[in-house]
Amino acid sequence: TGVGPSAVPVSMASDGDHVLVLLGDGEMSRYTDPAFSGTLAMLELSTGDLLEYPLQGVTSAAVTRDATRVAAQTAQGAVVMDAAGHSIRELPADLAGHAFGDDAWSPDGTRLVTLVHDPVWVEKPTGRTLTSAATLLVCDVAAGTTTMLALTGVEYAAALGWRDDDTIVLQTYDDDNSS
Repeated sequence: TGVGPSAVPVSMASDGDHVLVLLGDGEMSRYTDPAFSGTLAMLELSTGDLLEYPLQGVTSAAVTRDATRVAAQTAQGAVVMDAAGHSIRELPADLAGHAFGDDAWSPDGTRLVTLVHDPVWVEKPTGRTLTSAATLLVCDVAAGTTTMLALTGVEYAAALGWRDDDTIVLQTYDDDNSS
């Protein structure tokens, strides 16, 4: 027999009951196929109810801590909606194509963050080397504005979570691969 439908969890609300999943036909894995996409749905663990959203080609998504709003990256760009799947609106174009991690939403649900890693050529005594430069994008969802913060000297960064409504904790790696 063949492989059936798949569900890949992408984000969980802090109530531990609401999980965003990507649904697809066949095998899906963020580890073996980083460009995978699917249909977004919210799974309520206590009831088993599955609410499929009217979004196709979703590559990443995040739910607010209180499970009231969802942000998603789609083939058409970044969107935000209420958890019932209504009031879908586009987010600033600066966010398009950049993955939303599980910790994308600020605790108060007013901001979204994502990290961008741009390729950069660096001249060294041993020759030209390709590396990357990290930039933190912070979107004020209500205002529809995005602030770009270049992380000077940082080649790669990952969001670990929020300390409070105004402070995100990052793990960063320098050019020499130290963190």
